[in-house]
Amino acid sequence: MTGSNFLCETQNKKILIECGMIQGTSDIEMHNAIAFAYDPKSIDALLITHAHLDHIGRIPKLIKDGFAGPIYSTLPTKQLAQEILADTVRLMERDTDNTALYDKTHVEKTCALWETISYHEPFSIGGATIEYFDAGHILGSAFIKVEENGISVVFSGDLGNSPNVLLRDLEALPDVHYLVTESTYGNRNHDRSRSRRNLLEDIIEDTIAQKKTLLIPAFAVERTQEIMFDIQDLIEQSKVPLVPLFLDSPLANRVTDIYEQHTDYFNAHAKDNLLYKHVFSCPNMHHVYSMEDEKKLFDTAEPKIIIAGSGMITGGRIMNILKKIGSDPKTTLLFVGYQSPETPGRKIMDGAKEIMLDDELIKIAGNVEQILSYSGHIDQQELLDWITPRKSSLKNIFIVHGDTDAKIALHTKITEDLKTPAIIPEENQAVEL
Repeated sequence: MTGSNFLCETQNKKILIECGMIQGTSDIEMHNAIAFAYDPKSIDALLITHAHLDHIGRIPKLIKDGFAGPIYSTLPTKQLAQEILADTVRLMERDTDNTALYDKTHVEKTCALWETISYHEPFSIGGATIEYFDAGHILGSAFIKVEENGISVVFSGDLGNSPNVLLRDLEALPDVHYLVTESTYGNRNHDRSRSRRNLLEDIIEDTIAQKKTLLIPAFAVERTQEIMFDIQDLIEQSKVPLVPLFLDSPLANRVTDIYEQHTDYFNAHAKDNLLYKHVFSCPNMHHVYSMEDEKKLFDTAEPKIIIAGSGMITGGRIMNILKKIGSDPKTTLLFVGYQSPETPGRKIMDGAKEIMLDDELIKIAGNVEQILSYSGHIDQQELLDWITPRKSSLKNIFIVHGDTDAKIALHTKITEDLKTPAIIPEENQAVEL
């Protein structure tokens, strides 16, 4: 479901939508090195919906292979992408077992080609009109409408799980003939029986009462900022006592700085808290950058909360922390995001009490909790509700970016419940609109 990449050919232009990294096991990720199914030199422009690696991760390779056209996105997406791609290069440089897909010079060339646009400000590429809409997924995320000669298609990118604690809601689907939609949660709906805020409150209260360390593996973009916001909001409302909060992720710290620069993308409640209460920089918040600073996390036995990457425990500072305190019964591990099969995070979430990290056997002795309602993706019912007002104008829906079961389930719902044509395209399949 990763490696998002679509080619839209208009009358006289070739427009690429997204160029993401293929993610998964090492065998799957080897496909990133395979040549593109088209000539990168022939592409006139690249449109980006948002800055997650599975939507931007192969852009420098595209440039390395000959692409030299403009890249378009919102300003926050460009800024986030710069940080994420630079971080990806650093990880590639440390991986001595595999040849790097690209280096920092290709990332620099990527940034030089990148232009920024705003929501609802149409622009032209050849005879096609392009318009960006707020997707409510992560900061600066968008879905994109491409229209030429009266025929229109929307590329969804990733659609947000509204309402979002920080961002404005997903915008309504405009009038459109064709839709290319994600299907991450195409076969299920989010559990809203208890609010995630209440669940988080209970876990923090237990952490403080029993003088534990609450360790939260989290993705650097959006999930970390949402968790920080919720924790600080609970403290502000006196729902939980003041507790030291450490953000131990250089990338997440830089991303958080970008979030604070773009409060105009936030909803009203988030704006009020960020502008007047400084949620990301209040007294109990500690931003950890260096390894020396990280050592101080373990100087005291007082209750604390540590947020660290990576979200699936496949790398990053979370690895060092687990090696130090994973075997301590007073360490509670809280998962707040999807865990891919075969990742250490998934194994722990499924009950494993021992895992291998960097060839070292690590014991997991404390409680393991999960709050999966932090998902940033729209669920099945929300997606159907988003499509329904336009079902009469839609000539076809292309279901992509999801596991096989999710795509099949969503296809069934769209065709049987909405009575709208839909297909699940094969990789490299061409369709004339």
